[in-house]
Amino acid sequence: MRILAKNIFILIALGLASCTSKTIDKQARQAKAQVRTTRVEQGYIPDYLRFSGKTIYLNNNNIVAPISGYITKLNVSPADKVKKGDELFLIQSRESYALSNSNPGTAPYGGIKIKAPADGVINRLVVFQSPVYVDAGSTLCNIVETGSLYASVEIPFEYVSYAKQGNKCKIILPDNTMLYATFSKVLTCMNEGSQTLNVLAKINMDKIIPEGMIVEVLLEKGSTDKSQLLDKKCVMSDALMKDSWVMKLINDSTAVRVDVKVGRQDHEKVEILSPVFSTSDKIISQGAYGLDGTALVEVIN
Repeated sequence: MRILAKNIFILIALGLASCTSKTIDKQARQAKAQVRTTRVEQGYIPDYLRFSGKTIYLNNNNIVAPISGYITKLNVSPADKVKKGDELFLIQSRESYALSNSNPGTAPYGGIKIKAPADGVINRLVVFQSPVYVDAGSTLCNIVETGSLYASVEIPFEYVSYAKQGNKCKIILPDNTMLYATFSKVLTCMNEGSQTLNVLAKINMDKIIPEGMIVEVLLEKGSTDKSQLLDKKCVMSDALMKDSWVMKLINDSTAVRVDVKVGRQDHEKVEILSPVFSTSDKIISQGAYGLDGTALVEVIN
C-alpha cells in the first residue's frame, strides 16, 4: 500500500514538473519580440535646393480684329487646340455685311479670314457669338503656344551656378505632380530687394497647365556617389533627435543596439554615414521600438 502511494506521488510530481517546464518554455517564447529585418543597400539620396517658381507661357498671342466690322463666323471655343493656319474667325466690314444681308443664302461677301499664327490652345476667348460688331484692334482671343511653358524662378546669386543653361531640375505642382525642366536662360537684372536673379526653366510638357501657378523647383546640388541606405523605419532616435541608432541581429535570436550617424534622408530612405555595415547584416525594420540595448527576438520574415 505504501509502495502504491509512493508511486502515485512520484507520478504527480513528474506531471507537475512537466507542466511547469512547458509553462516556462512558453513564457520564454512569449518573451521574445517578434521582428522583421532588412539589409543595408547601396545608393544615394539627392541633395536638393528648393525654390519657389511660377508658371509662364513665353509665347502668348493676342488675336485682334484687323478692321472694324462684324464677326460673322466663329470657329473656336475656349480650351480648343488649334494648328498654325487654322481659320479662327471671319470678319466683314459694315458694307460687306450689309451686302451679304441683302442677298440671303449667298456666301459672305468680302470677308477677311483671321488665322492662328502658331500651334496652341485658346487660352481666353472674348467673342462668344456671331454676328457681333468689333472695333479694329479689339482682342478676339488669346492663344498660348504649346511647348512654350516655363517656370520663372527667383534664385539667390550664390546658387545660380546650379541653374546654368542645360542643367536639369524638377517641378512639383500643387497636386504633387512631378515634371522635369531644363534651365534655358538667366536674366541679368537683379531683384534688389531679395538679391535674387530670375531664371527661366523650360518645362518638358506638351499639355497646357494654368499660367501663374506657384510651383516648387528642386535643384540637385549633391554628389551622386553611392553610400549606405536603410529604410527610414529602421532608424530610431531620442526625443531631441540628437542620438540615432538601429537594432542589429548578432545571431538568430539576439539583437543589439548600434549607434549610427545619419546623413541625408527622404520620405523612404536614410543615409548611414557610420558605422559601415556588411551587406549580410540583418537590421530590424519592424518591432524594434521599446527594445533594450540587448534583446531576445524572433524573426518572422
